[in-house]
Amino acid sequence: MNAIAPYADTKMTTGHMPEDVAERFTSERVAPVVCWLVSEQCDLTGEVFIAGAGLLRRVRIAETISVSIDESADDAIESAGQAVRDIMGVQECHPMSDAGSEFMDMAGELHDD
Repeated sequence: MNAIAPYADTKMTTGHMPEDVAERFTSERVAPVVCWLVSEQCDLTGEVFIAGAGLLRRVRIAETISVSIDESADDAIESAGQAVRDIMGVQECHPMSDAGSEFMDMAGELHDD
């Protein structure tokens, strides 16, 4: 699975950039990347791309170490929220190789308990 962060002039961004610049940030200039990512030609997984105005950028992804969620807590939602707050402060991380490998790495941690 891949993701795209489109940079386009929309109702949400109107007025935040000069008109001559906004004219270049159309959804039509993002669409070719989206089409390729969903095509059979795409052999990538676990990637995030930023596309806009006929330009493309790759987002580098790194994963932190895991933080446990206390699933037995009375308030599981608050426990998940605390885990999110905890993970935001974690500095130890490694480059992400691909989504499948990272999933299996995380699944392997379940057997370590």
